[in-house]
Amino acid sequence: MFTYAIYPRRHKRSLSLPRALQLVRGSDQYANGIVECLNRNGTRKQFAPYWTLDSLFEFNLSPSDFFIVLDGDCAVGCLACWDQNAFKQTIVRGYSGAMARWRKFINLASRLGIAPYLPEPNTQLSYCYASHTAVDDDNPVVFSALLRALYNEVATRHYDYFIIGLAESNPFGRIVKSYHPLTYTSQIYLTGWDDCLQAIAQVDARPPAIEIAVL
Repeated sequence: MFTYAIYPRRHKRSLSLPRALQLVRGSDQYANGIVECLNRNGTRKQFAPYWTLDSLFEFNLSPSDFFIVLDGDCAVGCLACWDQNAFKQTIVRGYSGAMARWRKFINLASRLGIAPYLPEPNTQLSYCYASHTAVDDDNPVVFSALLRALYNEVATRHYDYFIIGLAESNPFGRIVKSYHPLTYTSQIYLTGWDDCLQAIAQVDARPPAIEIAVL
């Protein structure tokens, strides 16, 4: 599992979609379509959460936090910009070694877009999640447009980073890497009591779709 932290340096050009598709900002009228898109795509993968209107739109997440690609009235892709600072924060307590010595120079370089920004010690890291990724047929054009729209939103709101988690086998990893993220690698383990072993044995070759924003 790869966790990518992307520093939004500056606005980028919006990406176009085929004429039949339209990228819109989420609203209450699209709430059901978002849930359907997430669950429809979740069934193609392993460990994806199952969502309802009640379980999805809570903990400071609303339809307006989503970017959606529509084919007519059907949502064929979605991606959320989820700010969890109201209930979960990361505080930078300090830096050590070379990072402490060179932090000010690194932050000068960050203004040129060639290094990540390192906040002051004892301050809150301002970040959000790019979460609830769902794209029909894993269409790279649709995902690229969604990610670019979210990137520009994060840049406008002046977050230090946004974070997205993808499994190693996820085809969107190549697109995310083009944003030059900081990358953290972790392993997925399956464990359980004896009565869970049969369920574990049924895990197949579908790619994992763990939502790191709810961990």
